[in-house]
Amino acid sequence: MQSFKPTTVIHTVALSDPDTCERKKDAAEQTNHIGTKNIVSACRKIGARLDYISTVYVFDGIQGGYTEDDKPNPINWYGETKRRAEDEVATLPQFGIFRFDKLYGYNGIGKPNDDISKILNGQPFEVNSDQIRQPLFVDDVATALQLIQGNSANGVFHLAGPDKLTKYELTKKLAKLFGKEEFVIPIPEKAQLARRPKDATLCSTKIEEMGMVFTPLATALTKIGKAYKADRK
Repeated sequence: MQSFKPTTVIHTVALSDPDTCERKKDAAEQTNHIGTKNIVSACRKIGARLDYISTVYVFDGIQGGYTEDDKPNPINWYGETKRRAEDEVATLPQFGIFRFDKLYGYNGIGKPNDDISKILNGQPFEVNSDQIRQPLFVDDVATALQLIQGNSANGVFHLAGPDKLTKYELTKKLAKLFGKEEFVIPIPEKAQLARRPKDATLCSTKIEEMGMVFTPLATALTKIGKAYKADRK
């Protein structure tokens, strides 16, 4: 970073699986908190802006509809390490902290596609059926980052898709595109190692008032379906 001297750094690295973070607490602390602390230090030395990808898991999930002004209160180790990282980022003169929940999207056949990769593999996999989520179409993240950077805006920003549903419901809809609904198995939150915020929803009014328009699930599903069909030709 000192050699290249970027004006803006986008920090996306994280150990993000909550259950893995509970099992490997030191690794989660080193990656999510200390790693971010080091990047903050490097940005400070060269005067770079840092845009940091955070998570709704910094909240406890009791009330839902969290705003940027609500105080974080994580209930698992993943959320705690991300909260600590946010505190580090906020010490910079120029920064953006972007909190959002479940990402979904399609990168193409043979490329990493998160849950879609699991669906295409045709192997049964379990997904949480309790949490209320606001899935975010992956394309919207880049749009939001460009919007904030273009306006030289600082602070915390919440990104949230317009649809509220469980991860199980989302995954079933994705699986339906590929004719593999039977491989998606619902499980309750209590069956997972790490606690999950029950209502993992965010208020995204702040960035929407700046002109951000989030993609509805139905529109995103249509785009994903068309892209997949085009790849198979």
